[in-house]
Amino acid sequence: MGHRSYLEFAGGVDLASAVRLVRIEVENGTVGVLVQPAADGVRVSWKGGIRRAASSADVLAEIERVVGEFTVLADPADASILVVQAPRLPVVPMMPDLALHAVLGVEASVFLPATLPVELKVTGSGHVVITGREAAVSATTGRGDLRLTSCRGPASLRSGNGMTIVDDHVGDLDVQVVVGAMQAFVREPGKSLRLVTRQGDIQCYVPPETSFRVDGRAEIGKVGNGFGLEMRKVGDYSALLTGTRGDGATDIVLRTGSGHLSLNHKVFPTR
Repeated sequence: MGHRSYLEFAGGVDLASAVRLVRIEVENGTVGVLVQPAADGVRVSWKGGIRRAASSADVLAEIERVVGEFTVLADPADASILVVQAPRLPVVPMMPDLALHAVLGVEASVFLPATLPVELKVTGSGHVVITGREAAVSATTGRGDLRLTSCRGPASLRSGNGMTIVDDHVGDLDVQVVVGAMQAFVREPGKSLRLVTRQGDIQCYVPPETSFRVDGRAEIGKVGNGFGLEMRKVGDYSALLTGTRGDGATDIVLRTGSGHLSLNHKVFPTR
């Protein structure tokens, strides 16, 4: 697509006291969810740009009609949920196959108070980066990498295809990927730690003193661990990792359809 343009944007709104969750909706693009500086008040803000590409000048002109700004509205089913929608390809009756001839991708950082729960949904393709949250996090992308860094609270991550990295996490963690490898460094595991992929390697690291009950399985692949737990081969291709340490306070489930999985210990630096 040889016809291209780029538009920068920035904005934000104050958050009403009744808002208990912010849902960010993106069609295609790379999105970062960062912590709103306390000095900026209780608000959600954003900055970034839109990359537009089209097969012809006429098609580019059509998608350039899209307003380069996030749209903010209350969820019709629950007024306590604030929905922040990124720009997306328009519906053009005269161009029913517009998506075959044009691309509109968002590159944006969204800033929120750390203690406000957040959901991020990328329906198409896009990479996701989330840092510094102190509340529940949910992130989904149809295709793209996921990165969660220095967050505290339950986290749920989903991707159709991409690499997942979770670093310095505190709390429950649930990662499910169709195709893609993952690494999880969990400083303080909660009650549940679940890492699942149909294809890809899994590496999971927890503190050496962690009490857990692990159920790990590689349908086609190998398993390993640094805790001296039982590992055994099943049939020609599968391998199991099972065992309990201490009182088994954390349920650890590791699953890969094709790939290797490992559970090891790591000493995390003092914050």
